[in-house]
Amino acid sequence: MISEIPVDPAQLWSGLGVILFLLGAYALLLRIQVDRRKLSADSNQRSIRPSPLIVKPADAYVLREEYEKAFASLTSRLDLTDACIAEMRTEIRKDSSRLSAEGEARARRLHERIEAVCQSLGHDIQSMPDRIIGLLKSTGAI
Repeated sequence: MISEIPVDPAQLWSGLGVILFLLGAYALLLRIQVDRRKLSADSNQRSIRPSPLIVKPADAYVLREEYEKAFASLTSRLDLTDACIAEMRTEIRKDSSRLSAEGEARARRLHERIEAVCQSLGHDIQSMPDRIIGLLKSTGAI
């Protein structure tokens, strides 16, 4: 049915080209309109407008002397805290070095005992084959 319609292919392609061109132009115009609206909204937002300020009275007022007294108190507490932390750091360093020295001494004593055991076992291990042979001969296994 469609194939029976007398249409020149050149006219069909040119018609499709015109339609696509018109759709592109329409989309471009819509985009320009949206951009203009955004620009006008931005310029309206940038303008300085009076804004209502909410002002509430303070619940309690602080005198300058009270502020300075509280600030001095906090400063002295902070100084004491810093001094305590510095003292703790020095104690930790002392304890760390003491524990390290004690650990080295304990390791040295342990190695001395291990060496003593190794030396006594070394003598026993060297005489072990002779003792095994003697034991086997005395039991009649050999």
